[in-house]
Amino acid sequence: MKLAVKFTDDSPSFVNGLEVGRIYAKMEQGIQHVDNVGFPVHAQNKQVLINFCDYFGYTPLFGSDDFPGWIEFFAIKNVTFKN
Repeated sequence: MKLAVKFTDDSPSFVNGLEVGRIYAKMEQGIQHVDNVGFPVHAQNKQVLINFCDYFGYTPLFGSDDFPGWIEFFAIKNVTFKN
């Protein structure tokens, strides 16, 4: 079996799966604008979120990291239109 997306950290300290799990579920549903219900995400999850976006066809946007260990995040579904 091949993983669609894998976590980048398999150490015992990696506890951020719930956070990205909620975001993954939104992307799997195809929701147009995805975020962490308005809250920043753990900076450790940045690469995992980029991987999710690549897999599901989203453009990730990361904002400020005013609080150590946290970063603003949202993603927009890539849409193409045929004229």
